[in-house]
Amino acid sequence: TGDAMTLRANGTVGTSGTGIAIDIVGSNATANSSNATITLESGVTGANIKGHSNSISAKGVGDALTLNGANNTVSMQNGSAILNAGAAVTLNGDNNAITETGNATVTSTGANNSLTVSGHSNTASLTGGTVTMLNDADATLTGNGFTITENGNDSVVTSGTSEVFDVFGAQNSATVSNGTIKVENGVTGFVVNGNSNAITAFGSGDDLSIKGKND
Repeated sequence: TGDAMTLRANGTVGTSGTGIAIDIVGSNATANSSNATITLESGVTGANIKGHSNSISAKGVGDALTLNGANNTVSMQNGSAILNAGAAVTLNGDNNAITETGNATVTSTGANNSLTVSGHSNTASLTGGTVTMLNDADATLTGNGFTITENGNDSVVTSGTSEVFDVFGAQNSATVSNGTIKVENGVTGFVVNGNSNAITAFGSGDDLSIKGKND
């Protein structure tokens, strides 16, 4: 309880108790901690945080970490965060690259963040930004003004306004209203659920199903 420690490159530490402070000064380090205060110094990449309810602060541009566990809070600018399966995080800061890998939850309060999604049962609340769905992924998005790319066998559910979809490949679905949808050449099996969307198909053989009004 109340311990402070420094974690250097490739190091690993495991803690228990409360009031723990960990300063990560080298890359590819791992902290197995919960309820800790964790600092990533400038230039740290590959940090792996395993645990719950940590308060994490990244000091440098380009800092990068991977999160395992729920109820973590990260403050970061111009960095990257990977959420492994089951991870949940509140991310404060702008211009970050976020990756969800399945059954992950992110709440972002910053601007100009990007999200890449793989796997299933992902949720994200963002203040706009770009979302790239890798093949065979799904996500539920909360927020306005997303630019979303689907690449095949993807499913995206939105609830906001001014969403823009760019659709490639086969068997995608989008739940969206009052959005803009571009259906690229060669798309098949695309399903749109929602109303009042502006849809443009760029291929002569595109195949889509529209379930809604005023599209």
